[in-house]
Amino acid sequence: MQYKTLGRTGLRVSAMALGTGGPNIFGMRGVSRTDQEIDALVKAAFDMGINTFDTAPGYGGGRSEELLGRCLWSMPREEYIVSTKVRVVNKDRSGISPRGEFRNSVEESLRRLRMDYLDILLLAGTLEGGWYEQVTEELVAEAHMLREEGKVRFIGASESSSSDGGHRWLSRILADDLVDVVMVAYGLLNHSAEADVFERCLKQEVGTMIIYAVRKAFSQPSRLEEIIKDLKEQRLISSSEIPETNPLEWLLENEKDALTRVAYRFSASHPAVSTVMTGTTNLLHLQANIDALESSPIPSGKLKKLRRIFGHLSEPIGN
Repeated sequence: MQYKTLGRTGLRVSAMALGTGGPNIFGMRGVSRTDQEIDALVKAAFDMGINTFDTAPGYGGGRSEELLGRCLWSMPREEYIVSTKVRVVNKDRSGISPRGEFRNSVEESLRRLRMDYLDILLLAGTLEGGWYEQVTEELVAEAHMLREEGKVRFIGASESSSSDGGHRWLSRILADDLVDVVMVAYGLLNHSAEADVFERCLKQEVGTMIIYAVRKAFSQPSRLEEIIKDLKEQRLISSSEIPETNPLEWLLENEKDALTRVAYRFSASHPAVSTVMTGTTNLLHLQANIDALESSPIPSGKLKKLRRIFGHLSEPIGN
């Protein structure tokens, strides 16, 4: 396993991190997993070299935090890194979360995780509603208080990638230099983080945690073709540059290669990227994903073509 420094935090994170959300929600949706299977998964991930884990109170109503905390309980605390999230907007989206509710969310996460401190607290935010100044004045200040109390080591921000394809929330909070880490969507079909977010992260030594490196569509040919067709119909990509059938097959290096492997290689290759998230609960898939990061890089000619086709897009692209 390769390790990188997570920006100015100084934390050494594994090139691949294990997330407890995504389509599976730690085995609580889709292909179900028993608590024992999840425990085995986390321990195997740790043995494979993964030292970075991400969760959130909203994944399974706090259940994913409880599972992760139980799985990590027997491991030396200094040998792994955990991030979780806290909402900056209240549930009915009528305003920002009250400071007391914000603090309570963090303390409840610590209780579920069975930890005294979080390595990274991610402010899950959006610019919708025009509450940015209030968020930064009140909730960022509360996060710093939690840090001073030793409950949080570093403060970061995560985005709502389904509605913020242009990364407006992260760009704004980076412009004000308020966070040490960002969690950002970046992958084969959405390169928009390269322009502003990654440039700022490199300049300010802000660590990056990548989400949506792999989309479900990469393993579902009909869904991928549907996405490409839609982008063509909107005239967002050229009809002549990419075929409608097996539109990304040209990225594969050989008959044994898979689009998911290419996707992980792509997301991990940018110099601004610290770690790439995977949400699999399948041990064989996990090992294959790790192997993908250590395989040959995507040829420069293919990278140029990929950026020529998709590099200008800032629209959210679904699974």
